[in-house]
Amino acid sequence: MTLWELAQHQRAIVDKFLSTIDPKYVQRLQDLGLHAGEEVRCVRRSFLAGPRVYQVGGNFVALEKYLAKNITVVRASLVEADA
Repeated sequence: MTLWELAQHQRAIVDKFLSTIDPKYVQRLQDLGLHAGEEVRCVRRSFLAGPRVYQVGGNFVALEKYLAKNITVVRASLVEADA
């Protein structure tokens, strides 16, 4: 599943950044707290495929479709079930 596919208010754990993302974007996202293993929540979904807002820790990050579709996540409920 990708970050773009999260429903509003759904939580997930970041799995990885796909190799199709430019490394400069990966570095910036990591600077903002988006790391593998980090919990993320979809706060707002815009109409017509506009940017979506995600909460990572205390930060809010708006991501365009290109970036969010290239970040894989695991739904938080699935991770909790395995623990």
